[in-house]
Amino acid sequence: MSRASVLPPVHGLTRAVARSWIALRTRPLHTIIAHHRALRRTYADVSDPLSADLLSAYHRKRRLLPIKKNCLLDALALDSWLGPRGGPRQIVFGITSEPFLAHCWVQSDSAILNDSHDHVRRYSPILVI
Repeated sequence: MSRASVLPPVHGLTRAVARSWIALRTRPLHTIIAHHRALRRTYADVSDPLSADLLSAYHRKRRLLPIKKNCLLDALALDSWLGPRGGPRQIVFGITSEPFLAHCWVQSDSAILNDSHDHVRRYSPILVI
């Protein structure tokens, strides 16, 4: 079986981004967070390790979608798209105080999945889901 055949299809990413975009416009954030927490509990026993190919496929495919990138949208979409693949991970919400800025990203125990370490290190985590 080739590597391409085990990677999730692009329409799955399109669906994850669109659903996250709609959810952010129609539902309160606390319900979206609760939904992601609940889903992650169902994945606890079936997680596959994160591969560089899987993460690379996400970033390549995401650039093709016409919805503007946004840290919250993309963290939720990546988390949804990975589903049980990619091993344990968290969505982290962080802030800076001077000037006040908010940001979020997805990280595993060993890597930041959708941002750079240099960028996220400026933020103090305030919520991890």
